[in-house]
Amino acid sequence: FVVLPGYLIGRYFGAAQVGTYGLISVFAFLNFLLIIAISSRLGAGRWASFLGALTFVFATPAFAYGVNLYQHHISVFLLLVSLYLIIRYNNYISLSIIWFLCTLSVIIDNPNFFLMLPVGVFAFYKMIILLRADLSRGNFFYSLLKSLITFVAIVPPIIFFLWYNNAAYGDSLQLPGTLPSVSAIDENNKPIDKSKIDNVRVDDDNVSKEKTALGFFKTRNLYNGLYEHFVSADRGIIYFTPVILFGILGLIFLYRDKPVVSSLFIAVIGFNVLLYSMWGDPYGGWAFGSRYLIPTYAILSIGISLGLHAYSRKWIFPIIFILLFTYSAWVNTLGAITTSTIPTKAEVLLLEQRTGHEEKYNFMRSWEFLNKKYSDVGSKSFLYQVSFKKHLDSREYFYVVYGAVLLIAFAGGIFFYKENVIKNK
Repeated sequence: FVVLPGYLIGRYFGAAQVGTYGLISVFAFLNFLLIIAISSRLGAGRWASFLGALTFVFATPAFAYGVNLYQHHISVFLLLVSLYLIIRYNNYISLSIIWFLCTLSVIIDNPNFFLMLPVGVFAFYKMIILLRADLSRGNFFYSLLKSLITFVAIVPPIIFFLWYNNAAYGDSLQLPGTLPSVSAIDENNKPIDKSKIDNVRVDDDNVSKEKTALGFFKTRNLYNGLYEHFVSADRGIIYFTPVILFGILGLIFLYRDKPVVSSLFIAVIGFNVLLYSMWGDPYGGWAFGSRYLIPTYAILSIGISLGLHAYSRKWIFPIIFILLFTYSAWVNTLGAITTSTIPTKAEVLLLEQRTGHEEKYNFMRSWEFLNKKYSDVGSKSFLYQVSFKKHLDSREYFYVVYGAVLLIAFAGGIFFYKENVIKNK
């Protein structure tokens, strides 16, 4: 439903798929602007905020998923708007909007309930502060009524959520992740009833258990999940976007200046990381990088803006940032214009048995795609296929896009240097 306007506009011009995917790119651009707005509000300079936002959209897997039909940028948009409202305003109207956005985010992606939980708790805390202030002025009951009315904002999303589930699954309270799965079909293309399959060993690992919404999250998965998200070659941050880790320094700086806001950011990151580390599939299927951590990349990009602003005169920080940005942008530009379907290391072994040759399980698979190992396409980019394919090889197109990203970053870096170093001499 969210991308329906993009689909309709695209269909009008004879390119429905482009319009649909393009709307996700619009959300990615809005997230870029929101990161700038939040960073500036928290004290970062204009160009430090620009470089932090640029890191998010071009030097993390958010780039690859900003040109694909996934929910991540929509979820991040709702999160960032909520964070901006919390930081910028302190009134009942902003609280109503936050309740609405928190509820809407759950419809977009059910696990967003946990991602937005710290935001909701913090907004509730701000509501209590408003009530206490009104109590001191003798307006408590009127303010209490206004506070309760703010929760009316959650009603429309809940009604839509219940209606959609009933229409799609036949049960208003049925979540998509708890639907029965089909593991095999018969000769008539009908699902096979597992209970009728003979010679199945019955034990604790083989008995089909009823799916539950929380059953996907298990603490036993934590070790492997954290490994996959941070250090594994097939999904890890240190391979796909090491530059984003510099955001930690910015959050440390923010904690010294605004401990409450930094605690909120850390809570969002903590819920995001722990939730998808306990997830049964931390890999995100065949994916490019750790796509589940895109909300964390957004928060850490705000940290990068603050870190660049705070440590701009310590030359070692900008130099290391430039080096890691250059590498991270190379990796993620590769994923954006080639393929984001990268198998996991565990699946590659079976894949190699079927294909009979070595299979890559990290961003080097995208490099092989670029060099037309798997097809003659080279680049999935619509712009390349329509406008540049006749004039440029896929590798040349990659270097043009990558060069454009570096050029924008270089220009931003020049203005950042003027704003923070020359101006403060």
